[in-house]
Amino acid sequence: MNPHQIAFQTRKKGKRIAALGPWDARQNPMFALMCFQKLHYLDPDARLYIGGAFIDQAVEHYIRHLIETLELDNVVFLDGPISDMKKWLRDKHYLLSTAIDDAAMGNVWLAMGYGLRPLVHRFPGVERRLDEAYVFTLAEDFCRIILHGPYDAAAHRSCAERVYQEHGLEHSVMDQIFRAEQELHVAGRQRMAASSLPLESTYKSSVSVIDKAKTAYYPSIDQIAGAALAATQSCRDLSSEPLIDEEDMSLKPIVQNASAAAEDSAVSSPDKGLSVEQLTEIRRNTMHRRRKNQTSQV
Repeated sequence: MNPHQIAFQTRKKGKRIAALGPWDARQNPMFALMCFQKLHYLDPDARLYIGGAFIDQAVEHYIRHLIETLELDNVVFLDGPISDMKKWLRDKHYLLSTAIDDAAMGNVWLAMGYGLRPLVHRFPGVERRLDEAYVFTLAEDFCRIILHGPYDAAAHRSCAERVYQEHGLEHSVMDQIFRAEQELHVAGRQRMAASSLPLESTYKSSVSVIDKAKTAYYPSIDQIAGAALAATQSCRDLSSEPLIDEEDMSLKPIVQNASAAAEDSAVSSPDKGLSVEQLTEIRRNTMHRRRKNQTSQV
């Protein structure tokens, strides 16, 4: 998320905490709720606003049950999908993220661009993505930062701009990858629920994300995308024709011929480099012969 594309909003320290999905176990809303429960015990005026859809019904059921069990009905609000992010964040002061990986960093940069202070749980590699001042490990750390930590909306915005300047392309690519993974995950669950959903929709979903991402990157992303598509096509070509005979586990004739041709080429023209495909066939054929020899010896 490019902070220069976000209108900064001056704000002072407050007690309204935002948390953004989409929500599944990867986003770890369970720990977010436990952190807030401890904070609310220390400060009854604190409020938690959970935005975004639940893409895992089991997680949603658990969160609703936990809110009721902890008697947080009047201080935790499930706002669902957010259509106007600027308006929704206008009266918030913190952005809580308890994701177990980089999946929520796009929301973190977005909130910092608006001036909110992020509170990000220490997932693996977080030190490469965010200043230590915005990271917490224990629920007690979360409470201490909100109750006694400094608050400077301009500094939050400045940090987002600096990090984007230094690592903008890398972060943008990673954020788009995570979004694509989430879209594919949702499409997969929908396809399981309704088997009539065509497989094409999954590809269209991921391709649409890539198309949006390309406009924000440097021209070299075209080369990256081209290489990825070429690799995907190669995988499809390989998967369309089994290379192993399922009855006797021997190599299909087409593979044997390719291996023999590659070996002949290596013997007759030792000064010529072999292609990756030829080396792969040689290696596969060699392993097959070893297995046959071991079987015959037994």
